[in-house]
Amino acid sequence: MRRATTTGLLAFAPHIGRGALPVVANELCHERAGRHTCDQRLTKSALSQLYPAVDYSAVADETDPFWGDGLRREPWAELGARAGKFIEWLMERPEGHVAIASHSAFLLAVFNAARTRRTTQAAALRGARSLTGCLCMRRLRGS
Repeated sequence: MRRATTTGLLAFAPHIGRGALPVVANELCHERAGRHTCDQRLTKSALSQLYPAVDYSAVADETDPFWGDGLRREPWAELGARAGKFIEWLMERPEGHVAIASHSAFLLAVFNAARTRRTTQAAALRGARSLTGCLCMRRLRGS
């Protein structure tokens, strides 16, 4: 979560600095879990201290819930299911415009989950632009 947070804070600094973009962490945007220690997130407390501008209230667990024993790599199907849950969470958000800073594997899963659902969630991703490690999305009202 540190790499995605740092990327998001740097990429959207002007918007965050003027208060136009609230920064909310969501555990569902976690990189594909397991095997690689760089993909294990810090504790919620440590992240909150490192990034005080980020709202971590949506992160329920103090420790990384996806790490497990660290030996098993998260299957693509599980990552896809998590991406689908994230899209559902995102659609409940009140904002009309959002910026998502995450990892390439997760963003790939988001696009695939939306493409296969062929519902209003897929329509919400029309006009999305992929940046380096970030996703800028425009939710279409009434979609």
